Amino acid sequence: MLSSSGKTNMQIARQMGLTNATVGKWRRRFLEQDVSGLHDELRPGRPRPISDERVARLVRKTLETKPKDGTHWSIRQIAEETRVSKSTVHRIWQAFGLAPHRQKHFKLSTDPFFVEKVQDIVGCT
Repeated sequence: MLSSSGKTNMQIARQMGLTNATVGKWRRRFLEQDVSGLHDELRPGRPRPISDERVARLVRKTLETKPKDGTHWSIRQIAEETRVSKSTVHRIWQAFGLAPHRQKHFKLSTDPFFVEKVQDIVGCT
């Protein structure tokens, strides 16, 4: 949008706090591929071991249910229940800001799109 008002890459970079090369890269991708060029490309590395759906199920289970004989889930309990590793549960809880074991009064979200909204904000997993 700034380029449509006639600003140069250098002016845009200064205004947005970016490098001239970064602005040039994104403008070039937009010109070559239109809006679809603005999506970030896949990065190399190991594929994610857990799908978005499994993350969503784990978060919903954390927020919407209680374990047998307890008031809130622990990482170990929900890991065993969902068959996800303890470290993965820990990373997901951290990314979503979940800490039911630290709350005196754990309030469950009733928003049906809670997981999707948090994923949009946090960019989680």
